[in-house]
Formats: sequence, structure tokens, C-alpha cells
Amino acid sequence: MSTFTTELSDTSRTSSVSSLALLLTVYKIHHILYKSVAYSAVTNGNVREELFKDHHSCGFGKWYYSIGKEIFGNSETYRKIESHHKAIHEFVNENLQCVKENGCALKGGKNGIIERFEKAEEHS
Repeated sequence: MSTFTTELSDTSRTSSVSSLALLLTVYKIHHILYKSVAYSAVTNGNVREELFKDHHSCGFGKWYYSIGKEIFGNSETYRKIESHHKAIHEFVNENLQCVKENGCALKGGKNGIIERFEKAEEHS
């Protein structure tokens, strides 16, 4: 019976790790879609208010600052994610904002847009 209990515990741990990996993959896909929609909006000059998301209001941010914090809040790796996640949203939103306000020329023009999107990708 002891072996069976150990195997069940191992299976449960494996399942939990797999579930977390799947969850994080889903949020990674959400960010890929978020950036893709932002790229299109900037390219087409069609920026809508609902495109603006900060690092607290996206799906990952909601998880990160609630359940994720409860489970992983003491983990150094978990805490390191925050600055990268925040930077992604800041760079993307800065591009969205400059297009929305027709102010990209003041923020480095086309090269500035490309640079900010590249920085967002570096943090992804």
C-alpha cells in the first residue's frame, strides 16, 4: 500500500506541474496575441482604447497578483517575472499611445516604434 500511496503522490505532483506549465503557456499565448494585435493596430493606425492593458489587468497579471502570488510569492524566480511583464506592457502601450495621439514623430518615429517593440520582445 505504501508504494501505491507514493506513486499517487508522484502522479499528483506531476499533474500539478503539468497544469501550471499549461496555464503559463496559455498566458504566454495571450501575450503573443496581445502583441500581435498591437502590431497590427500600430501598423494600420487604428488604436482602440480596449487595446491598452497594463501588467495588472491582463489575464496573466490577474493571476500573477492573486493566485500566483499566494502560491509562488516567496519564490525569487516568481518575483523576477514582474519587471519583465511590466516592461512588455509599457513598451507596447507606449507605441499604442503615440499612434493614438499622432505623436510618434516626437518619440523617435518609425525607428522608435520598432525599438520599443523589439524591447517588448526581449522581455517576453
